[in-house]
Amino acid sequence: MSAVPVAELDARAAVRQALAANPFLAEDAGTARSRPIDVIVPIYNAADDLAACIAGVARHTRCPFRLVLINDGSTDSRVAWWLDGIRGAAARLIVIDRPDNRGFVRTVNEGFALSPDADAVVLNSDTIVSAGWLEKMAAVARSRPDVATVTPLTNNGTICSVPIALEDNALPAGYDVDSFAALVETTSFKIFPEAPTGVGFCMLITRRALDAVGPFDATAFGDGYGEENDFCQRAMRAGLVNLIADHTFVYHKGRASFGERGDGLIARNLETLTAKHPAYDADVARFCRNHPLRGFHVYLGYTIAAGRGRRGAIGARVLHILHGGGGTEKHARELAAMEDPSVLSYVLLSDGRTLDVDEYYAGRRTRPLRFPLPTAIGKYGPLRSSAYRDALTAIGWTLDVDIIHVHHLMYNALDIADVAETLGIPYVMTLHDYHTLCPMYTLLAPDGLPGGACTGSPHRSAEACMRQAGQPASYLAEYQAQMRRFLGGAAQLFVPSACAREIVGARFPEVMPVLSVIEHGHRATEPEVGEGPHPSLSGRTPGSDKGESMPTLNVAVIGSLDVHKGSAVFRDLLRANRRDELVFHLYGTTADPDITRARQNQAQRLDGSRFVYHGAYKAKDIVRTLVRDGVDVGLHLSVWPETFSYTLSEFVNAGIPVIAGRLGAQGERIERCRLGWTVADIRDPAATLAILDDILRRPATLREMASAMRRDEALVPIDTMWGRYRDIYRSLARPRGTETTVPARGEAYVAFLATRLAETANADATTAGQTLQDLRHELDGLKERFRSPRHRIAEAVANAIQKTPLLWPLVRSVTEAVLRRR
Repeated sequence: MSAVPVAELDARAAVRQALAANPFLAEDAGTARSRPIDVIVPIYNAADDLAACIAGVARHTRCPFRLVLINDGSTDSRVAWWLDGIRGAAARLIVIDRPDNRGFVRTVNEGFALSPDADAVVLNSDTIVSAGWLEKMAAVARSRPDVATVTPLTNNGTICSVPIALEDNALPAGYDVDSFAALVETTSFKIFPEAPTGVGFCMLITRRALDAVGPFDATAFGDGYGEENDFCQRAMRAGLVNLIADHTFVYHKGRASFGERGDGLIARNLETLTAKHPAYDADVARFCRNHPLRGFHVYLGYTIAAGRGRRGAIGARVLHILHGGGGTEKHARELAAMEDPSVLSYVLLSDGRTLDVDEYYAGRRTRPLRFPLPTAIGKYGPLRSSAYRDALTAIGWTLDVDIIHVHHLMYNALDIADVAETLGIPYVMTLHDYHTLCPMYTLLAPDGLPGGACTGSPHRSAEACMRQAGQPASYLAEYQAQMRRFLGGAAQLFVPSACAREIVGARFPEVMPVLSVIEHGHRATEPEVGEGPHPSLSGRTPGSDKGESMPTLNVAVIGSLDVHKGSAVFRDLLRANRRDELVFHLYGTTADPDITRARQNQAQRLDGSRFVYHGAYKAKDIVRTLVRDGVDVGLHLSVWPETFSYTLSEFVNAGIPVIAGRLGAQGERIERCRLGWTVADIRDPAATLAILDDILRRPATLREMASAMRRDEALVPIDTMWGRYRDIYRSLARPRGTETTVPARGEAYVAFLATRLAETANADATTAGQTLQDLRHELDGLKERFRSPRHRIAEAVANAIQKTPLLWPLVRSVTEAVLRRR
């Protein structure tokens, strides 16, 4: 070679130093702790790629191995220069520099022969490995007694390609090899699927397979391409399998050594391969058509789009637990959907039969998961459920949760506390209503009147409330005792208003030190172009364009109009009204048949008053709708002390003053921020109608009230709320890397899930397809987590798979996973 640039000399010296520093390469073979794996790198030209490959192996390999570098007569003199410079750097580094070119296959076979009892990895010189690559592949090879080959995922490897299968992918924007490999590992389903072939860019071959079928066929595939496919097919005929390590990524540049002549080799050798294995093409086509990693490809695409792994380290993984619907779900999903790359969130909704989990990252929903419950939980209990505990344990362990954030216990169980203890993580809770005080979470009796017994009133009986819950009156004391223990075990407790803190604290004073107020955040709604001005932007106040007389006053109720939300109050108000200038509007849902039968968006008469029923609405549209329809006054008719009110926020965001009862968070916020009027008893229609009558007589009253509204104070920015929660999550999250023992609970749930998988596969395909796919994902995600030797689980799985022979490969791997520690 001519004079070598200083930069290249430094690069070679750095690679030599990295090889010498690797403890598994430096270790003398005589003192080996376990049998090393031969990593065989056949080399033909492409010196720059070779340097990157060797450096990656030295840096990222953390298990016993030998590195075998064989120069197959490269015409590029820099290859020999590189090899000369690193020769002797480590005890387990073998450098073979041949002047003659014998072809890729013969070169690899030469490497196989160096250690007749070792497993081997064939690694192309145009690859870059990632952290833990060899350890993970070796673990997959040991996971079953019939493994022939293991291939990792790559950017350029046909059936092993990611993020798009069967394509040559560039690394996604913003990722390097290390960060993308880490993303693949943390999002992997760990299915380790069987494939009709491995891919030769990086393929671990077990010694049992080499002993069974011999080395590569050098006669048929001497220069390369197709030899690994032929080997894998021969191994399958010998009863062995080829697995994909779907939690491992190795970068592959592709065809760096062969260059343009590779096209001819591929065409010729594929003909040879087809002739030797007539079913090969059909097997590969079937695999591609039903690619077992299709769900992972979709999920990986979502996580890449969300920027996970390139937008900063994840500091906390939070599992939000609740039931579906209402403001509670809105709040939990808002927390989960914050565009903060430091928190990975899961929203678990329970309907008592299924635990549906949505994963969120950096503002995007990245995947749905579904976990059926073996035993159902009703609206009122049971408070404890071993089936729920096992399922939640499995979920928490599989998703590597750091913190459980409970938002509601309805259709859930108090075993959450036990699960948190088993996983070694804290749980926190936001009290969105008074469910911890009473199964009747509004503190109202079934007749809609205040209950009283749950808050300690000696003058009220719990009999009616407990009867509705299917329990005797004495159950309330037991219920509150269990809730007191659950709240006492929480690391932090939150309520969205000061009045809620007072009510809960009065019954459970011992939790007050950890019970803090974090008001729900607000995401401002802006109008679309052409839909009219938003009051916060234009300065318009409802009623200001009506002059000194108001021919009509539009009064609106929004939300779900149930008993506790004032359905009876609304009808009483319509009956008591005598002023035709008042037009009442309902935006939302109700069980009242007289209302639901009405024609939507058309003025009509109900109980003698003018009325317009608008039906259900989308939260993102309601502010624009209220402004467009010229609503002047909002009515908040709840007859229970709410802990917070999103509908009040929507009125405030629209700049519309509100009338409400002087109780709960609704009354407290209206009075504190001057958002409208409060009445002593919202059930009394006379008080509300008096305020509306005064507005009709003196329109300036409305304008003055609208102008005085402290909207900024009433609407806490969602980022402010999130900042408080995020800081708490970070302070409570366990340090990453903390070792935790696999919990014993949950293994029975794995068996249940396998059984459900088999049963669903036997069901009608048109109705069971999505459920089957969901169950596969859940089972695949759990199989690596629960390995304790429980023969009863193996028996349950075996019984299940007898019903569905086609699922044998999938469920068999689960059986082995739970029976044997790897």
